[in-house]
Amino acid sequence: MKLAKLSLAAIIVAGLTVDSFAADTLADAIRNTELSGVLRQVYREKNQNGELDIDGFSIGARLEGTTGKFMGFTGNFGFQTSTTPDMVSKNNEDSAFAQDATNMHIANLSYSYAETALTVGRFFIKTPLLKNRDSRILKDYNDGAYITNTSIPNTKLIVGAVTGYQWINQDASKIEFDK
Repeated sequence: MKLAKLSLAAIIVAGLTVDSFAADTLADAIRNTELSGVLRQVYREKNQNGELDIDGFSIGARLEGTTGKFMGFTGNFGFQTSTTPDMVSKNNEDSAFAQDATNMHIANLSYSYAETALTVGRFFIKTPLLKNRDSRILKDYNDGAYITNTSIPNTKLIVGAVTGYQWINQDASKIEFDK
């Protein structure tokens, strides 16, 4: 019984320390936003049956950010852009490389408590069943919600619902999702 009381006390203290690193105000959380960026360049040359089908390069940039935690909430955002200044494609088959587009690929709100987090909005995710691609200039992304739990050691449980999916081979300037 004494061990049970001690364990309960440890859980309560651990729960209180989770939010001890959170911002006191929303303004502080916004000031504590962490930003990251990527610049990418891809050159593509594809020959089929002795003919040059695709030739040229693409340039892209990505800016992503996460706000500081406020009352268990964090905001996530990301913008990406791509241009193909000299991409030549005879049949436009490889639109994954030949895209001129700018979009908001991440826009979500997350709430976390202890070892569980709920994310709602637009997101980039990698799971065994749903894996967005990040190998080209533009990232794939989803709309929906998911819950993540890491309370089991060396295990990450993810349950969610995806209501929309934008993949890199679509014309990214048209934000119409496949369903």
